[in-house]
Amino acid sequence: MSSRALKWVDVLLPNESEICRLARREDPLTALTVLAESVPIVVMKRGEKGAVASRGGQVFTDAPEKTEPVDTIGAGDSF
Repeated sequence: MSSRALKWVDVLLPNESEICRLARREDPLTALTVLAESVPIVVMKRGEKGAVASRGGQVFTDAPEKTEPVDTIGAGDSF
């Protein structure tokens, strides 16, 4: 996705690797801050570490509930 396309995005749901590539940054939290300047809601999926979201200058974090995974195929898509 080009940076020009971001102005048309309302909600962005990248994982840590994707957010770093999109923002051209090495640190995921820095990348989140950079992309939040262009996209109203950015939620970075962090797998077993949970998620970090940014909206309107506020940052929210949440850890996942502890469960026994059965099948993780499509987990990111159904996030």
